[in-house]
Order: sequence, then structure tokens, then C-alpha cells
Amino acid sequence: MALMAACAGIYVQTLRFDFVNYDDWHYVLHNARVQGGLTLDNFRWAFTTFYFSNWHPLTWLSYMLDVQVFGWGPRGHHLINVVLHTANCWLIYVVLSRMTSNVWRSAVVALFFAVHPLHVESVAWISERKDVLSTFFMLLSLWHYDRYVRKPGWARYIVMSLFFGLALLSKPMVVTLPVLMLLLDFWPYSRFAGVSAGNRDDVPRFRPLKLLFEKIPLLVISAASSLVTYLAQMESGSVLTTLEVPVTARIFNAVNSLVLYLAKTLIPAKLGVLYPYPEGGAAGYALASSVLLVLLAIVAFRHVRQYPYLLFGFLWFLASLLPVLGLIQVGFQAMADRYTYIPHIGLFIAIVWLASDLRVRFRVPVRATVVIVLALFTVLAGVSFRQVGFWKDSRTLWERTLSVTRDNAIAHGIFGKYLIVSGELDEAREHFTSALSVNPVYDDALIAMGDLLTRKGDFTAAAEYLSRTIDLYPENPLPYFMMAIMEDKRGNFREGVSHYEAALRLRPFWVEAHYNMALDLKSLGEVDHATQRLQYVLQLRPDHAGAHLNLGDILAGSGDTRAALRHYETAAALAPSSREATSRLRALRTRMGNTL
Repeated sequence: MALMAACAGIYVQTLRFDFVNYDDWHYVLHNARVQGGLTLDNFRWAFTTFYFSNWHPLTWLSYMLDVQVFGWGPRGHHLINVVLHTANCWLIYVVLSRMTSNVWRSAVVALFFAVHPLHVESVAWISERKDVLSTFFMLLSLWHYDRYVRKPGWARYIVMSLFFGLALLSKPMVVTLPVLMLLLDFWPYSRFAGVSAGNRDDVPRFRPLKLLFEKIPLLVISAASSLVTYLAQMESGSVLTTLEVPVTARIFNAVNSLVLYLAKTLIPAKLGVLYPYPEGGAAGYALASSVLLVLLAIVAFRHVRQYPYLLFGFLWFLASLLPVLGLIQVGFQAMADRYTYIPHIGLFIAIVWLASDLRVRFRVPVRATVVIVLALFTVLAGVSFRQVGFWKDSRTLWERTLSVTRDNAIAHGIFGKYLIVSGELDEAREHFTSALSVNPVYDDALIAMGDLLTRKGDFTAAAEYLSRTIDLYPENPLPYFMMAIMEDKRGNFREGVSHYEAALRLRPFWVEAHYNMALDLKSLGEVDHATQRLQYVLQLRPDHAGAHLNLGDILAGSGDTRAALRHYETAAALAPSSREATSRLRALRTRMGNTL
């Protein structure tokens, strides 16, 4: 009940929050598959798509289920995130108390996990459903691992593996779970023969190689998930090359990030949604960070017999963060609060167990201990409640992020894109200018500035920004696409077609590029080519209302009214709020003598 009250008290405010333009628009708001709810076709899509650089079918299905149950708004998605976070806190308490037979220490770990400010991003951000969902299945896998450890058997192993698979289908960050299980074998289970590191005498012990061999099926599953994830991120172009981010810079950032995660755990201040990649001075910080990490490792190893949970917690923290330290760099963020969601479990265990043992050693009264815990809990809960408030909408989120970070070109760029959609073009231009002052070759800001100038009708300046982007990034299809849109607005449809063709050479299955090109061909009177292009759009995406509408126009103009009627009916069904589709459907039925 305390866990439920803590989670509800902090996160119930999210039920009034909107979608934010950082991934939410792509994941849910403007995602036709998700907004279509649970259908057989959408189910297939969830398991076959690499959309938005990821393969996490269960996460897609959970969004679809939310839409099916709660409708299209954000409230249902926020509610389920809060429910899953609450369930995770409860599972941590139950699983940890089963593993260690220590109820109160487990309860404190779960409470701190429930209210820590670094977890706000995983819960308050709809797009991070994958965090809370994958952790939910990971903890269920650990629950069944505990059952397996007590009494090994294939049935229990299979159930444990099934939940591990479900966790990976939600977010691949849990690929290190087999390693975390080996750490649990060390402490608290003490399954290693000849090593007495835990307090469990009711589990059989084995040689280390036997325990490693036991994890091989899980490691194979992890390897398969890692490969699919890498292919998904490579296909989308999210994996940066060593020319974009050198190997030394990645290592420096990884070491610095580990220490920053520890620092933000102890002092959760200046939290933002996006931390920029450091430009300089990283080597010196990396050296200091390395020294600190080595010292922590020495302390943990030297006290391994007296305080084995220190080594357990330290290695859990390192192992679970390994996939997101940027050694394979995906995107330009240096680190992210959400990455601590699973690593904090081991870290909190080490902190709470050490504090409890020191309390006994130094005979600190129980009442004083309770006061200290409640004080820490209150402070963390208060900081989290305030941090959650920054997620209420896109403007608040980005203004907060820009206030706690420096030289954050990416945040300026994303905020500027939101302002374009909101119609605040002058303020958007200021943010793009700020982004380009930090990074003059930032492609997203250059393209967005071209888009903004196109909307303002300054086509000459827009062309300069887009042409510069093409010169800098000839393999990026987006500036060609935006150049085509600019030419369309000028009425230069032939030039528009040329630029769409260039974009499609780089991204052959880009639905909107095919669709826009079809509209240009239609405007140029090349009806046959436009028809072929629209038919191809419907092969790629049968639910494209615009393609059905325009194909209906062409068929109606050629006299094939029955085929046109079918396309108008489909367009009206797919976009019931479209006056264009309903009016043309009504007009055609009138022509055919079958009025509404």
C-alpha cells in the first residue's frame, strides 16, 4: 500500500499531461498503426517493423491495446505507465525479499526505486513504455529464476526464459539479464561452489562453469535480440560511424557517464530529457572518472567477504548499463536518466544493505534510522513530483532541458520543430539559429530552417539552407524531400518530381515521397504515371486515405465510377473527419443516382 501511495502521489498528475514531441508523436499520436488499435494486420506490423530504429513488438502492441481500451488520447498511455511502474516496485519488493529473506531492507529498496527522480523519465514519458514494460517482464523472469534456483527443473527454466523473451520483445536493453543472474548466483544465492557470499543454505551449489553453461540458452536469446536491434538501428541510420563519434570520444563519454549516473543518483539535480555529447575536455574528466571507478572497484573487492553485496551492486550497475554507454553510439545523446531504471536496482541494494549493516555495527537506534529513511524518502519524492511537472507538455519540457544544459543544439532543434507545428515561426527561428551557432553543420537544424523559410514564403533563403545540407550530407534523403516540397509550393512540379526521385533513390520505400510525387504527376497531367504511383503507395500502406482519395479522383475523371466509389468509401472510412472525402463520396453517389 505504501508503494502504491508513493507512485500514485507522484505520478497521478501525468493523467492530465499531453503528448510531447520527443518521440510521442512518432510512437503514438501520428502513428496510424497504433491509432488503428489491435487488428491482425497491426499485430503483424508490430512483429515485422523496424520503425523508428527499434524492434520492440510488445511495446507496439501495448500502445495499440491502450488505444483499444482508452481511446486516442494520452491519458490511457500515462495511466498504464504508472500502473507498470507501481507493479515493478512491488515486484522488486517481493522478488528481493524472496531472494534475501529480508523483508524490511527489500521494502526500503523498493520505496527508493519508486520515488527516485531519475525514474521520472521512464514513467512520465509515454514513449518510454518500453522501459517499464521490459522491466516488468524482467522481474517476472527473476521471480521464476528464484523458483528455479530453489528447485532446478526444465519446466521452471522454460517459464523463466519465456518471461525473459517477453522482456526483450519490449526493450532489448535487458540483454544483460543472463549476466545479472550470474551475479545473483554469487550473491545472495551463493551458488558458486567454494564461495560463501550469501545467506542462502537452501540452494544447491555448482562449479562456475556449470553455472555459466546453465545460462547459454539465455545468452543465445540475448545474442539474437542484439543482432536484430543492431540491424534495426543500422537500417534507420541511427548508428553513428567512428568518423562522426571517434572511438576515444565514446570511451571517454562512457566512463564519464558512469560517474555522472552515480552523482545524479546521490544528488538528482539539473535533470533534463537530453544531454548533449561533450565537445571538449572529456579526456581530463575521463581520467578522473576512471580513477574513481577503480577505487570503488577496489573497495568492493577488498570487502567482498564482509560486504559481498557491494561487489554485486557495483557489477550489476556496470553490466546493466553496458548496452547504453555509447560504445556503439546510437544518436547524439551523451547519456539519459531513463537508462538508470534497471541499473538502480543493484545500486540501491548495495546502498541499503551497507547502510543497514553499518547501522547495526555502530548501534544506531532504530528510531533514528526510520527518521533518516523517511527524510530521504520525502526529499526524493518531492524532487520527483516537481520533475514530473516538467513533462506536462512539449514547451515546458524543452524549456526545462535548455535551462539545465549548455550548448544543447539538439534540444534547440527539437524545440524549434515543435514551435513550427505550433505556428510560432519567429521563436522557432531563434532556436534554429541557436542550434546552428553551437553546431553549424547540424543537419536537422539546417533542414528545419529550410522548412521554416518555405512556410514563410522565403523560397530563395530556404533553397540555400537545403542546398547546403545536400552538399554536406548527400546520402540524407530528407533535404531532397524538403526541397521538393519547396518547389511544390512554388508551383514547380517538374522540379518537385526530380527531388522526390532523388529522395527515393536513397529511401526507396518512403511512402510520403511516393505520394507527394504522385500528386505532382497528377498536377502535370501525367495521369497514368500518377495512378501507378498511387497504387504503389497503397501496396506499401493500404490505409493511406490520401492515396485512396486521389486515386478515386483519377478514376472518377476517367469514367470508372464504381472503382472510384470504392476508393472514396475507403478514404471516408479511414478519415471520417475529412470533409474532402465525404463531400466527394456524396457527390459521386449523387451522380450515380444513389444519394445519401
